[in-house]
Amino acid sequence: MITLMIIACILMYIQAIKLITREIKIELGTKIVLLSDLHFDTVLVNHDKIVNEVNKAKPEVIAITGDLCSDTKYLHRVEKFIQKLSENNKCPILVTLGNHDNKFAVLEVLEHEPVVSENR
Repeated sequence: MITLMIIACILMYIQAIKLITREIKIELGTKIVLLSDLHFDTVLVNHDKIVNEVNKAKPEVIAITGDLCSDTKYLHRVEKFIQKLSENNKCPILVTLGNHDNKFAVLEVLEHEPVVSENR
């Protein structure tokens, strides 16, 4: 049982440090970097590696589509990451929250009021 848990931890670590990048060319004229499911509270995210990849892309817009942090004790990781992105990229950073986010805590870190849209 312990061996199985160790193997599972190793596999989760390998998956966490793997960064997948894809370039999709759509001739619309705006270069967008999309980041998703970063899970700063459960995954060992390498902030610098992601920021470096974003910098290389030279985006005109950065979109972060949810699942940043569900546990408030790790919000400092989200804040540090957003700071690094904004220091190195002088473009808008758009953030939408996901089903795993502690919405009010993440919004407090981002220092913005929520914009709520319901489609019914």
